[in-house]
Amino acid sequence: MVLSFAPHVEVLAVEERGLVALGEQWCDVYSGSMFAKLARLIDGSRGEPEILDACENREREAAAAAISELRRSGVLAEVRDGDVAEDTAAWWSSQFV
Repeated sequence: MVLSFAPHVEVLAVEERGLVALGEQWCDVYSGSMFAKLARLIDGSRGEPEILDACENREREAAAAAISELRRSGVLAEVRDGDVAEDTAAWWSSQFV
């Protein structure tokens, strides 16, 4: 399983300051350089272990906590390797199905 941003969410990295997650009717801001780094690392090609390995040792705990927060918020989705989210998946994802 790899991590990807949920199909119903548009994610924008804000330099080294954080990331913005945009849904159809909402917008969430996640402040901090770790969120900005995750915005670049989460691309649908790596699982959580690979993402954490891409972080420095001192960053791993913060990265794991940030990933957990994004999961709880519904911004992240776990997908099987090779699965590509289609446009219709966005609607189902927005319904948390």
